[in-house]
Amino acid sequence: MQKTLVIWDWDNTLCNTKNAVLKGLKDTVQHFNSAPVKEEEVINVMTRHRGAFWTSRFPLEKIDERPSLPEAIEYYVSCYQKYSNETALFDDALAVISFLKQCQIPQVILSNKNHEALVKEVKDKGVFDYFDIVKGTKGPLGKPEKEFALDIIEAIKPDKIIFIGDGHSDMMMAKNIGAIPILVHHLDSELPYDYFCSTLFETGIVLTWLLKNNQ
Repeated sequence: MQKTLVIWDWDNTLCNTKNAVLKGLKDTVQHFNSAPVKEEEVINVMTRHRGAFWTSRFPLEKIDERPSLPEAIEYYVSCYQKYSNETALFDDALAVISFLKQCQIPQVILSNKNHEALVKEVKDKGVFDYFDIVKGTKGPLGKPEKEFALDIIEAIKPDKIIFIGDGHSDMMMAKNIGAIPILVHHLDSELPYDYFCSTLFETGIVLTWLLKNNQ
């Protein structure tokens, strides 16, 4: 029997964190006297590791009075955590991960969120023990870079990988590691995905079919 690994994104995939992200970004740009946050920039932050929002506003190293990118991200993480109580698991998230746990399918969270903040949030939501590994970023390396997942793949040694996420970095990561990509919540025809699910209930149906038919 094939050993299947399911890799989940966290933000806006299993957990609705958009309001906390928005408020954390607003606090950050206000603190550093940067331009107001636009709606599309929130999505950029949530779907691309150190994407255009960060790189267009903050230099990699401190220049004169401009804060560096690492400094700005560190401040944002502290701001985001103030609003973490406004985050919540999506409907059916617990049902889907419980189903996979009962089937003894290894599950991993792979997120571009700061590692310590991610672990705390997953624990606060009461689902940490459903996952074999919970991994966030500790520096510039993150999704969609293949190297970000190599230690996980080496540890679990799956025959097949299913990657579930909501955006660009997730679908590109799936492509880079040869996983089956499942896009959730928001359809984007420009992304390389095999299945789209508007809800996690639908995701559970697709996962059941994939496992049953050994796809």
